[in-house]
Amino acid sequence: MPYNPLKTEKEILNFWEKEQIPQKITDFQANFVRTGRKFYVLDGPPFLTGVPHLGHTLTSTLKDVISKFKQMQGYAVWWQPGFDTHGLPIEVKVEEKLAIHSKQEIRKNVSAFIAECQEYTNHGLEVWSPLYKKLACWRGWKQPYLTKSNEFIESAWWTFKQLYNKDLLRWGEKPVWWCPRCQTVLTGYESTDAYRDKTDPSIYIKFPIVNKKNEFLLVWTTTPWTLAANVAIIAHPDEIYIKAKYDDEILILAKKRIEPIAEESKNTNYEILEEFIGKNLDGLEYLPIIDCNQQRELSKNLKTHKVYLSIPLLKQKAAGKIAAKKEIEQEIDFSHVVDMETGSGLVHCAPGHGDVDAKIGKHYGLLSVSPLDDECKFTEKVEQWRGVFVKDADKSIIEHLDKNNKLFFSTTITHSYPVCWRCKTPLITRLSNQLFLNISSLKPKMKKFAKEEVYWSPKFAETQFLNWIDEADNDWPISRDRVWGIPIPLWKDEDGNEEVIGSIKELKEKSTENLPENLDLHLNRISSIKIKSKSGKEMKHCGYTLDVWFDSGSAGWASLHYPFSNIKEQINTPDFIAEGEDQIRGWFYSQMVLSTAVFDQPAYKKCLMSAFVLDEKGEKMSKSLGNGVDPQDVIHKYGSDLLRLYLLWDAPWDRLKFNTKILSKGIKNIIIIDNILNFYKTYCEKNTGKINSDDLKKEDKYILSKINSDDLKKEDKYILSKINNLIKSTTQDLEDLQPHLAIKKIINFGVNDLSRNYIKAIRERIKENKKEKNNILLVLYYVLDRYLRLMALFVPFFAEYCWNQIGKTESIHLQTWPIFNNTLINNQIEQTYELFEEIQERANFLRNENKLSLRWPIEKLTIEFSKQGDKQMRALVEENRDKIKKDGNTINIEIVEKETEKDIMINYKTLGNKYRELLKKIEEYVKSNPKIIEKLPTTIEIEGQDITLETDDIILRSVPVKDKTLSIKDNFNLRISTKETDEVKELRLLAELKRAIQINRKDANLNITNKINLKIKGPNFLKKFENEIKDAVGAKDIGFVDMSLKKRAEYNGIVAEFEF
Repeated sequence: MPYNPLKTEKEILNFWEKEQIPQKITDFQANFVRTGRKFYVLDGPPFLTGVPHLGHTLTSTLKDVISKFKQMQGYAVWWQPGFDTHGLPIEVKVEEKLAIHSKQEIRKNVSAFIAECQEYTNHGLEVWSPLYKKLACWRGWKQPYLTKSNEFIESAWWTFKQLYNKDLLRWGEKPVWWCPRCQTVLTGYESTDAYRDKTDPSIYIKFPIVNKKNEFLLVWTTTPWTLAANVAIIAHPDEIYIKAKYDDEILILAKKRIEPIAEESKNTNYEILEEFIGKNLDGLEYLPIIDCNQQRELSKNLKTHKVYLSIPLLKQKAAGKIAAKKEIEQEIDFSHVVDMETGSGLVHCAPGHGDVDAKIGKHYGLLSVSPLDDECKFTEKVEQWRGVFVKDADKSIIEHLDKNNKLFFSTTITHSYPVCWRCKTPLITRLSNQLFLNISSLKPKMKKFAKEEVYWSPKFAETQFLNWIDEADNDWPISRDRVWGIPIPLWKDEDGNEEVIGSIKELKEKSTENLPENLDLHLNRISSIKIKSKSGKEMKHCGYTLDVWFDSGSAGWASLHYPFSNIKEQINTPDFIAEGEDQIRGWFYSQMVLSTAVFDQPAYKKCLMSAFVLDEKGEKMSKSLGNGVDPQDVIHKYGSDLLRLYLLWDAPWDRLKFNTKILSKGIKNIIIIDNILNFYKTYCEKNTGKINSDDLKKEDKYILSKINSDDLKKEDKYILSKINNLIKSTTQDLEDLQPHLAIKKIINFGVNDLSRNYIKAIRERIKENKKEKNNILLVLYYVLDRYLRLMALFVPFFAEYCWNQIGKTESIHLQTWPIFNNTLINNQIEQTYELFEEIQERANFLRNENKLSLRWPIEKLTIEFSKQGDKQMRALVEENRDKIKKDGNTINIEIVEKETEKDIMINYKTLGNKYRELLKKIEEYVKSNPKIIEKLPTTIEIEGQDITLETDDIILRSVPVKDKTLSIKDNFNLRISTKETDEVKELRLLAELKRAIQINRKDANLNITNKINLKIKGPNFLKKFENEIKDAVGAKDIGFVDMSLKKRAEYNGIVAEFEF
């Protein structure tokens, strides 16, 4: 029966459950006691906001492969999965369910909302664990850690207290990205994860200069609403500025910007009156452009409403993947705030509404204001638009400017703009009072850890991570004015004194009420608890929750309930993590921040970064586009092994264009390997009987004792060498976190080395004496035993099935990882077989070019060596001409010495840097003097200049020929004969006849031991092949008859009929 993945995987799952295989594997304590070695895999907690997507499936499979590898190596693996159950992602989903549109609605009944969040995340768990099990990911059998659990929250509280005691936390007001819908601060990953193209106003405005009639500073902005918070205007100190007369008004702007602005505004009627250096504008006073309470208050400050000079600010350019791969040095750029590529050369500065503006403001000691409420509506400070959402006010503000002769020109601009990572609302930068974690002091140590103590795969992930450390804000706002999250364990009294609680025990000790044993630590309960300060005053909870990235960032120890559980002492720092490329700015970063701050150690030892899974057109998958693929549907149709095989085939960090047509082709490789198992069972076990258990136990010693004897043939030594080299190389690939390299080698070994080379070579040998059969069986058993253990990581169901097929009763997943034996590695034999494979591949290519089936014998195969050719290679061909003849399915083989016409060329790569201008002349000289190659190195003269030519500077290449029967390469040429002699025709009919009979045997469900009585009607020459036909088709007797028979085979008009 052909291999049926869906049926088999269901049976294997039942077998695992019955034998408690996953439970044995995931019992960390029992395995740690047994082995004394641990491997801590920390599962990056996905949000429980819906069904898992293919990106989750990829990372889960990667983690599972590496974890299985370490488990088979003898490590006690920490398999626990985890889930992020807090934060905006969950809140937004629950808001949709309850038709809630604002934070104020949530505040009306916080307890009810939190209860809904609890229920929503409980339901999400019901989806994930079954998928893990279907994927054969052992973590599916473990209880997950949940960031909403009291144990996790308590550990997060302890973490917070460590930061507080180290004086790394402070309350402060800074401009932050803010979601007006969610009414919360967003930072780091949250504010850089999602962008949308957005059309905004693009206006040039005129700020009146104090005591200068009809003189204005021309300023450009795309955020008219921020003009109400304008504090200063910034000019470039070193650029040339001008006074340009437009009608009866004088505008000041950068000289380099006058023409682009004139062109854009279609107003070229200007006159340049004066030129001066930018620093001359320093201190120039101007009048507010909007008359409102906020601007009137600002005018009272002597530093406000003046021109200040731009300062250089660091702009670290993050290396792209290619740059990082090539190890291109990072480009560090200190650039002025004012540039000459956009705008007018004068920049409006509102320190309360921009990070760069805030840095300028801090440098000059300017005021920072933000007259917005939590919904990003103007407050009474901007009375004209009080209660209006700032972006809705833009149009009215522009009209107001135009009416008051403050608008020079107005248009629009479409640009990429950040939106909320969860609700997709455009973000606003505003001042907000938050609790900040100071990261600037941690960054040097974080970079040191990332460089020296973390192994990154791929290497460019390290570069990207280091860049992000440089670019990330120095202050992380960890407070959130939301309800579904870990409450910040901070209480305050009326005098502003603070108290931080680091455990449930401490909370109960300091609470003013008796708290129950099973106290829920979420905000609806915690916010009602009061504690006594050291001075005896009552303290109230601060009312804030922690940033959800604080939750996952502390998962390395909070998932273990550290320090309230001692398990961390056993497993310590995570040995391995793996997540998607977006986590460079997310989870990879937040972990490193908190681990550095709390423990002064790296957050993890090895990190594997994967890329996104896209649709087959390369577009991001999403429900809205209708191009999403549910991994459950893929598994239901194709099975888990094929999905795993497909996901693992390419480098994890290369974006995968998901295509089920390509995925489905993986079954071909599975079937080839299954056929090897069928061969083993049918030909070996049924012809020789099973090896007894005593022989199996000493197979290693037996193989080693025979390796230098004549008992093992060349093909035996070849396959023993290949399997041990495979073990050696794949082990290193997996240690290097490159599973894609390992699986390709494993599949290639099964399909090519084992099936096409070894099995093909031993088919005739198994018909020889018992000793020969026993040798084959032992070698094949040795190879399959190790090969299937290698496969177990990647296709766990199929490997288990195959393991059972070779007579193993205990699960393959309870076996150890194979160890390579250097004694059995023979590189010379492998090179010989590589030569055979090259000859075979080139001959097959020529067959295909000439439409000659592989089963048809050809009249002759000719291998041509040049006089200066590789003597060792020619000797190998001569020595193995019978094998090459057999593998090539040719009647004759010819090995000849023949020179191939060569074309002499120069090496542009080596000569290009030295003699770029003379390359054509050099090539003309070399082509006209081809014997120069015999004199290298040498010096020639071109246009009076001495040119030194080294050995590598001249290349000889075979001249292409239009001959479909000839394959030309530098090592040797190969030619096939397409001549159809009578002998060729006879052998091709024989091949077609044998194939037709075998197909009919298969249709009749006959196995190899079932003998048939065969009748044949055909040309007389078939009688001389009677014994060959018997052996090939399993015939007991053959009767050559003259009557018509039901079945037929044909070649080129020659027909043979048969029945059995």
